[in-house]
Amino acid sequence: MGKRVALLLIVALAVSSLLMINFASASTDIPEPYVPEFTVEFVNGSLELRIENQPLASYRGMVNDVDILFYYNVQAKMPSSDQWLGFYKIDDGEKLLAPSDSEYTVVHVGALTSNGLHLRTISESPDFPFGDKVDFRVEARIGHFHWRPSMPVSFYYFSGEYSGWSSIQTITVPVPSPTPTPVSETLKPVAMVLGVIIALVISTVLLSIYKRNKPKQKQAKLSRWQ
Repeated sequence: MGKRVALLLIVALAVSSLLMINFASASTDIPEPYVPEFTVEFVNGSLELRIENQPLASYRGMVNDVDILFYYNVQAKMPSSDQWLGFYKIDDGEKLLAPSDSEYTVVHVGALTSNGLHLRTISESPDFPFGDKVDFRVEARIGHFHWRPSMPVSFYYFSGEYSGWSSIQTITVPVPSPTPTPVSETLKPVAMVLGVIIALVISTVLLSIYKRNKPKQKQAKLSRWQ
């Protein structure tokens, strides 16, 4: 039983090595993408990453009957940390960000919540507090996701050409400004007080007028017989 498992392991490794060698030799025919240029900004509470598409973004090729495509990879981290957070599960064969057909590729990578900035990374990361800074970088790739059978765990890997990481863009999580109280709500107490004062003044004036114009009662004359 042990010999059979060892033999299967050797065969799997040999096949995997041959596949990697064949694709590595063919990958020299794949053009190398340029380092991407991008911006990152908040738009209506959503964090928008805007990548300027390069001419190679429309690249389509074929190597060993495999489709070769252009992709973007995106990562983020806190400036004080060395650990980059990914947005795509490459080892599970999840595709990277495909470029759009327009001048820019736009992707929403996070959103503001009541606790700060929540990033849509593959790992569960805490929200970035208001006022904190976040670093971003982008990489371009041209190639193919390839399945690598191995023991004890098989996985996907990416074969092709890499641009290298872009320069880091840093953004600050905006601090929410206090919501101003509507003017109508502010004037309600004032209006109530003014209403009471006006009512008292009117009542006082009417009472004074009434007293002034009230007819005087004439005293009846006494009879001489009384």
